[in-house]
Amino acid sequence: MRRVAAVLVWVAAVLVGATPVGAADDPAPCDLLTRKEIRRVFDQKAAAPTQELGPTFCQWVLAATADRAPGQVNALLETGKAAKRDYRLGRQLAGSLAERVDDLGKKAFFTPDTGTIYVLAPGPALFYLQANVYDAEANRITDGLRDQLVELATDAEARL
Repeated sequence: MRRVAAVLVWVAAVLVGATPVGAADDPAPCDLLTRKEIRRVFDQKAAAPTQELGPTFCQWVLAATADRAPGQVNALLETGKAAKRDYRLGRQLAGSLAERVDDLGKKAFFTPDTGTIYVLAPGPALFYLQANVYDAEANRITDGLRDQLVELATDAEARL
């Protein structure tokens, strides 16, 4: 539980102190995924993305279905030196809970306790995708979440 809290503190620190995406041709966090991709992966409609929490963060709200409660998909994107630093920090905070993910970026890991995949891509660029998906009883769905996030991360990485 302490690791979960540490990772969440790290995420909050990144959101507050993240380096904005630099060049005009760099994608924004909301450009990493489309609503269609999110719907394909989670089988739930996704609302238009918002950046209410800052320029490096994006959120898509998932609509409820007959068997799923509302949820959300979040993305964070930062570039430059901060990307490498914050990837290392996130990996350190995740500790033994981090599960290595092959075939994404230079390095990538998944944390099942937070439902988040972290990718350090060339550039350097750090992005993470997090999904909070619930069933009709409002229980968090974790089965298959890693594969779903890897699928979305593959789409996102292609846009960097």
